[in-house]
Amino acid sequence: QVGAVQGSLATIHETQALIQDSVGAVKDDVATVKTTVDSWREPCNMSAASSMKHRHNFVFDVSEDNPPMVDDSDSRIASLVQHLLKCRLQSGFNKSDEAACRSNAVDVFFREVASALECDIVSPDDAKSSLTVRVARTVFSGHTDLLIGHTDTFPLLSVEVKPMTGGHCLKGDGFSSEGFRHKTQIVLQCAALQAQCSGSPTLYSCLLTNLLSLYVVQVTSFDAHTISSRTFKVVQDPEEFVRAVLRAADANAGLTAGASAGSLVCEAAQGFNSDRPDPTAAGLPQFPQSSSAPAHQLRGG
Repeated sequence: QVGAVQGSLATIHETQALIQDSVGAVKDDVATVKTTVDSWREPCNMSAASSMKHRHNFVFDVSEDNPPMVDDSDSRIASLVQHLLKCRLQSGFNKSDEAACRSNAVDVFFREVASALECDIVSPDDAKSSLTVRVARTVFSGHTDLLIGHTDTFPLLSVEVKPMTGGHCLKGDGFSSEGFRHKTQIVLQCAALQAQCSGSPTLYSCLLTNLLSLYVVQVTSFDAHTISSRTFKVVQDPEEFVRAVLRAADANAGLTAGASAGSLVCEAAQGFNSDRPDPTAAGLPQFPQSSSAPAHQLRGG
């Protein structure tokens, strides 16, 4: 009997070894396929997305609702509203130049926001905040304009900045009125961040602004072919602007404790759907819904 048991154990060990070899071979095959697929993808800067080439990769859900806001009794609001008004009235610089707008107004305001949140504007060099999104036949890459938080924690806010005037400014008439590249740029950044916290019951909120208008953007799902987003009603009133910024930061703060000091990558084919915020609880993989959009969703431009 002892000999029989030993023989059985030997057979089990051999079977385990075969399984491990098979799993290793599968992993090698997957890595090879992934490398091959990536080689087929066309590199594209996030700021250079083309409506002609990429419109089928985006579904824009434009909400008629105001973005979530902190309560109007929040003690941080009054001071930040004053700073916002002051920055909006700044003069003596080219308001159609994004860099000038940042150094003279936008970064000045968000430095005060960071102070109210008891954190900092994180230097891109410190954060190493490169963003990559692989979807369909394209690999998008770029950087966010402003990260607010700490160098060793996930950012509280990610802000995409546009000029206050000129051809590249925000129109401010609602997200549907904005240029395709403006919309895709913020959605791609949000996808890269959302991919890091897709198991959370809440969504990461990104900001698109020129201080005059504010859009709060969230990515609600992605799959191998499509990234779907939701953008709330444009905010221009100074108090509501500040309340929406603070609410986005407060909500983002609870999403993940992961470090931001590294590349933020979204492998869209891995799938995410906000209707299934915690698929592991049910032992189910996360598969987005059909990419067909309801009537209120706007595909592409």
